Amino acid sequence: MKKRVMTLLPLLLLALTGCEDDETGLSSDLDPPATVQDLVATSPSDTLIILTWTAPGDDGLDGRASQYVIRCTPDPLSPTTWPFATAVTPPATMRSGGDPESVAVRGIPHGRWQFALKSADDNGNWSRLSNVASAPSGDLLAPARVADLSATSTTGTSVTLTWTAPGDNGTAGRATRYDIRYALAPIAASRWDQAAQAANAPAPGVPGATDSVTISDLDIAKTYYFALRTADDFPNWSLQSNTATAITGLRRLTTSPGSSGFGAQFPDWSPDGMSIVFVADWNGANVDIYTISAAGGDAVRLTTDHEVDTYPSWSPDGRKVAFTSHRGGKGELWVMDAASGGGPTLIASHAQDVLQSTWSPDGSHISYAAETYPPYSALYIVPSAGGDHELLYNDPSQNLHPAWCPDTTRIAFTSDRHYSQDIWTVRAREGATVRLTFMDTDDASPSWSPTAERIAFQSDRSGNLDIWTMASDGTNPVRLTFDSAKDFDPAWSPDGSRIAFTSRRSGQAEIWIQDLE
Repeated sequence: MKKRVMTLLPLLLLALTGCEDDETGLSSDLDPPATVQDLVATSPSDTLIILTWTAPGDDGLDGRASQYVIRCTPDPLSPTTWPFATAVTPPATMRSGGDPESVAVRGIPHGRWQFALKSADDNGNWSRLSNVASAPSGDLLAPARVADLSATSTTGTSVTLTWTAPGDNGTAGRATRYDIRYALAPIAASRWDQAAQAANAPAPGVPGATDSVTISDLDIAKTYYFALRTADDFPNWSLQSNTATAITGLRRLTTSPGSSGFGAQFPDWSPDGMSIVFVADWNGANVDIYTISAAGGDAVRLTTDHEVDTYPSWSPDGRKVAFTSHRGGKGELWVMDAASGGGPTLIASHAQDVLQSTWSPDGSHISYAAETYPPYSALYIVPSAGGDHELLYNDPSQNLHPAWCPDTTRIAFTSDRHYSQDIWTVRAREGATVRLTFMDTDDASPSWSPTAERIAFQSDRSGNLDIWTMASDGTNPVRLTFDSAKDFDPAWSPDGSRIAFTSRRSGQAEIWIQDLE
């Protein structure tokens, strides 16, 4: 009995190990196929993934394995997650060990997927898990980020944006849609959904095309921030664009090509509303008079004298510009051709400096301020063709910035006869005055609306120097500008729709235009 037990023991051990040899009829194959270590996943198209690897053998690399199990998951793939991954149909036939193997995978949902495989021989010996390969299914490449979004024009309640269209995949192909956002504060990526969405976003153009949109129904005189994102049809969303900013109803007309001068000041409109005359010093060398299109562009220099030329005022017929020049050694009133700056004619001179001037609505006379004895000044009237001047208003105070009313009867001006600067009017032929402002702060530089119903002026009554308007009797003041920088020297356009003024909001004095709606 003992001898029989010893004889059966080797056979029992062979049965337990699942091995077989030729003489006993039990399995002796304990070697699994080799572990695949070169699995590669590629995406030749949005709907196809190709898996490639080197086929293992039946035993290690020898022979031919009997079956594969291939699985995939959008989550990290490991021996722990392997049992829960999705099965992929393996190749229909098995290749010999060392031969290239591949399989096409279709119908995988959109996303980035991870793949791995095991192989088995015909005795059920399984290899270890292969290396993990990953590839995207569908289009995972987002459109390129827009980096040149800019506000190219504004009105009182709208802003037009332009930018270069990106592609579907980076800069290639055509994107599907834009998401354009705007807000009264910078738009952070984390607060994207809290910004207002433009309802009229255009369809993207071909890559490289200029796309644009006009966003309307905005609040006037507000600083808005704009940004956009682009999507393809999956959709993949681009990164947030650069931020564009714009102030509704406000645009900068001049820029400062130099950095050593004071910039540009004292704007006045041409009668047709097409141009603005102003004073500029852009190099720290000379103060001259320029004109510029109200639509923007390059400034045209009118005066080239080495002395200071300043305080320009356009004649009602658009042919002349009155200005103050120090070319005679002191400030004097001159008139020149508005188109060329040629033919300057001396109109009025005093013992002290002549300052600002204004034309009568019919162009026959010019009213101007001139120093009597510093710091006092008075108002005078002189024929625009030259001749004897006459005193209009004098008081032991500063009386400056005359502005002739369109109804011809009154001239608004600035006076500090009650210590702070205030806006007054004086009858053009009678000299009777009316005080319009009564603040303890400074109100100055009046400019009439074309209908004579309102007056624009500069005031620091808000704690900062800003542009305001008021009724012609001084009531109903309305603040127009709200920037922390100084805004001053208002000039009302002939059609009443705009006000040009000087601002230091860009660091140096420049001419800006505010639309009125």
